[in-house]
This record gives sequence, structure tokens and C-alpha cells, in this order.
Amino acid sequence: MVLSTHQTEDVAALCERVIVLDRGRVRYDGPVTDLTGQAAGRVWLADEPDPAASISWRTGTGRYRNIGTRVPLGRMGKAEEFANLALFLVSDAGSYITGTAINVDGGMSPVV
Repeated sequence: MVLSTHQTEDVAALCERVIVLDRGRVRYDGPVTDLTGQAAGRVWLADEPDPAASISWRTGTGRYRNIGTRVPLGRMGKAEEFANLALFLVSDAGSYITGTAINVDGGMSPVV
């Protein structure tokens, strides 16, 4: 993870392309718009540190910048929740289900 003192809006206003380095390796090289798209939902401001964030810090405005994966349901999945779906699919109740994708991700995937 790379933390910078510059906000993505500042970087976008200053340049069209950005290179992100982490421990001497190029982690990202491309347009700022693609980078901000990848960060969408992973960086957010809040009045308090978010326990779901990987890292949080207080900004100059007194709010907290949080970085991590924000799960819409507000918690990580439990192993039994994944197992319950598998059991359903192999049971007689799931015998008519074919060729579909079922997301067990707490709402992280967009619904089409």
C-alpha cells in the first residue's frame, strides 16, 4: 500500500499520468482517471476511524481518511455462509440451478 500526502484530485489536476512506486517496484503506471477508478470505494472520509479500514489517519480538517475494502454489509463473510451456499447448490433444492454466478461477497460486486 502506498500512502501519499497528495490527494487524487490534486494529482488529477496537475498531470494526466501517474506512476506509483512501492519498495522500488512500479505498482501502477497509467492515467490518473484509471487510478481513481481503482480507488473508488477503497478510500473514504469519516468522522471517526473505521474499524473495517486497513489503515486510518486524522487529516488536517479533523476527519479521518480510511483505506481498505468497504463491504456494503459492514462485515466480512463467515465460512459457514459460503458453505451454506455450496450445500444448497449440491442439495435437491438447488438441482434446477445451472450456469449462473452467485456472488457471496456482502454486496461488493455490482448487480447487473
